[in-house]
Amino acid sequence: MSILFTDFNLDDAKEVWREEAREEGLEEGLEKGIEQGIEQGIEQGIEQGIEKGIEQGLKEKAVTIAKKLLGRNYPIADIVEDTGLTYAEINQLIAEG
Repeated sequence: MSILFTDFNLDDAKEVWREEAREEGLEEGLEKGIEQGIEQGIEQGIEQGIEKGIEQGLKEKAVTIAKKLLGRNYPIADIVEDTGLTYAEINQLIAEG
């Protein structure tokens, strides 16, 4: 027994196949996009964390140096210039004792 396909049936089959292929392609593209987005987000988070850690470490080092210089009675203007801290930050260190 042979099955006869009319042009109408063949066209319908092609359309169904195209639609299924399109849906599969969209799903696959969405999955890949999500994976790439997650990977990119993790990389950016790590980079930002490293940068923030470095900045915090440099700030802490400047504060430590400023405290030593204050203990040696260095002029505040020199401490500001040498450490990069602001006058307000130096004055806060003085107030904290």
